[in-house]
Amino acid sequence: MRRCLATVSLGLTLTVLAACIPGRNGSNSSPAASVVAELATPAATPTPAATPTPAGSIYTVKPGDTLSHIALENDTSVEAIAKANNISDPDKIQAGQTLVIPPAP
Repeated sequence: MRRCLATVSLGLTLTVLAACIPGRNGSNSSPAASVVAELATPAATPTPAATPTPAGSIYTVKPGDTLSHIALENDTSVEAIAKANNISDPDKIQAGQTLVIPPAP
């Protein structure tokens, strides 16, 4: 028995499979020939890496807050909060801004 192996994937047409049928495209005309098809599975989509969770806690700035007040209330320093949040000017925070408060040293 003659076997014809075709991998089923996107773009595979019935014409390609028909080429495996006995008597087509010069193939053996023996009725004992068979067609074997395999299903190709698409490559797995990689899972995106998880966003790292910052150490410490999250604080939302309220109207009138200052970094020094927030630092005092959270037992940390202005410098530590500024560094954790990439703040170049500690006097420029805005109400509604979310800050990472690093853990106390």
